[in-house]
Amino acid sequence: MSLGRRHAMWLVALLATAACATDPAGSPEVRHDLAPLIKRYPQLGTPDSATWMAWDNGDGRTVGLTTTWIQAVITLREETAAALRSAHALAPTQPYEMKPEIREATPPGTYLSAPTLNAAFSTLGWPSAAFLSADTPALIVLTVSS
Repeated sequence: MSLGRRHAMWLVALLATAACATDPAGSPEVRHDLAPLIKRYPQLGTPDSATWMAWDNGDGRTVGLTTTWIQAVITLREETAAALRSAHALAPTQPYEMKPEIREATPPGTYLSAPTLNAAFSTLGWPSAAFLSADTPALIVLTVSS
């Protein structure tokens, strides 16, 4: 099995569990601030808005053995969305399961993805799955720390 295929299978398995995971204090906070997303994903440019959550499975007593999840739906500028569409050989796909708060903020419609788009948003050693709306400048990014 190729490294890329193993990486993709591992990412799918981790992201599939993300909708069930919660932080130790309960449900993670829904956020709308852009600066942390732009810092982690500079290829977003200057997005118009975002709805996102981040949480981990740590309890504060275990050092270094936690997994962190980020789920975001981001409204890009039209030119940024167009640049991403033209830079990647995108194909229609279903976004992975998301927290209800993120799913509710996600515009309906067809979403596109590609291994190169996923790789573009896999920063700092954290694998991501990215889904770009075919009809709007919406981008879903699901990231898991490794």
